[in-house]
Amino acid sequence: MLLVASVLVSALPLPWRVAALVLAVGAAVAGVRALVAASRARLAGGLVPMLAVGVALTLLLATSTLQTVLPWSVQVEREDCLRGALTHSAQAGCEQDYQDSVQDWLTGLRDGAGSAG
Repeated sequence: MLLVASVLVSALPLPWRVAALVLAVGAAVAGVRALVAASRARLAGGLVPMLAVGVALTLLLATSTLQTVLPWSVQVEREDCLRGALTHSAQAGCEQDYQDSVQDWLTGLRDGAGSAG
């Protein structure tokens, strides 16, 4: 249920999308605990592999959500731009501005990491 809630909440705008990350982490913890319990109980069938796939998908969702939450200001600008974009060309302009802003954000991270070392 935590994973389903996380998927649903991940479609919401910021700041609500942070809840998807929290739910995904909770789902991963619950999944790992269930995986350990199922493997210790030596349950027959495909339960253990299905749990492992579920945990992997949960971690994938958490990672992708984290990637959209980390550049917070860039993401908020994109959402504000798209909210006001009424045409396809305006939406495309928002997406291009977003891509440029993400590149600038990543460059700033890389330059900051390079100067720290």
